[in-house]
Amino acid sequence: MVGIVVASHSRSLAEGVVEVARMMAPDVPIIAAGGMDDGSMGTSCRKIIGAVKQVYSDDGVALIADIGSSILSAEMAVEILKRPNLKLWTVLSLKARLSQRLNLSSARRWLKLKPAPFAPELFANLPERK
Repeated sequence: MVGIVVASHSRSLAEGVVEVARMMAPDVPIIAAGGMDDGSMGTSCRKIIGAVKQVYSDDGVALIADIGSSILSAEMAVEILKRPNLKLWTVLSLKARLSQRLNLSSARRWLKLKPAPFAPELFANLPERK
């Protein structure tokens, strides 16, 4: 069975994603690799490598990273491990979507927004946060 590693800047976000995924698919090997080794925000290539090794099988691992340095750390882990069937998937997380939404000038305007699929061009002309 393919294993899954969730890499994020936030340990609690990664662990939350894993918790929900385990409720939906309890037999799937899935592990969080969020935050730094000391629990602070950030990404750790070493932590990602350790997580991949824990769930790796001949079927492979889907390494899911959200934004910024979590993607860079995940790419580095893939390069270091050089394992067949280790695939990196990048996704926009709730954290990233919220941070972009919070750049809007007011909560009122935010509440009037209609949900839309993510596309970078949707956020190109947002006002700068003051």
